[in-house]
Amino acid sequence: WPGLGMILCDHARILRNLDRGDEAIASAHEALRIWMPLVAHDPHYLRHMAASLGILASALHDGGRIAEAADAARQAARQYRGLVPADRVRFLPDFAQSLNDLGMLEAKLGNLDAALAAAQEAVGLLRELHARDVAGFRPPLAGALDHLGAALKKLGRLDAALAAMEE
Repeated sequence: WPGLGMILCDHARILRNLDRGDEAIASAHEALRIWMPLVAHDPHYLRHMAASLGILASALHDGGRIAEAADAARQAARQYRGLVPADRVRFLPDFAQSLNDLGMLEAKLGNLDAALAAAQEAVGLLRELHARDVAGFRPPLAGALDHLGAALKKLGRLDAALAAMEE
C-alpha cells in the first residue's frame, strides 16, 4: 500500500502538470485514503500524508476550489509542523513551503490575519534556511517575501509591504 500511495501522489503531480485537474484531485484523494489508515498504525507515514495534502491543495487551487484547497493546506501545515521537531533539517523546507502556500490561499479567502501570520512564519523559516544555503533558498525566500508584501498591502501596511517587496 505505501508504494501505491507514492505512485498516486506522483500520478496527481503529473496530471496537474498536464492541466487535468479533476483527475489530479481524484488521484490525490485516493492517495490520502491510503495514507490515513497507514498513519494510524505507523506515524512514519505522516510525511507522505502531508505531501499528499499539499498536492491536493495545489490541485484544488488550480480548479478554483479555494476553500477546499485552504483546508488541505492547513492540514498539510499541521502535519509538517508536527514533523519538524523530529527532523528539522529534513522537514523544515516542506513546512516553510506549506506555510507559504497556506498564506496565499488564506489571502484569496480574505482571511488576511491568517494570511499574514502564515506568510511571516514562512519568511522566518526561509530566512533560516537561506542563511545555511543561499543559492538553494534564494528563490523560495523571494517568493515568500512577495506573498508577505501582498498580505501586508491588503492590510494597508504599505511601508512594511514595500520593504518586503524591495527585499
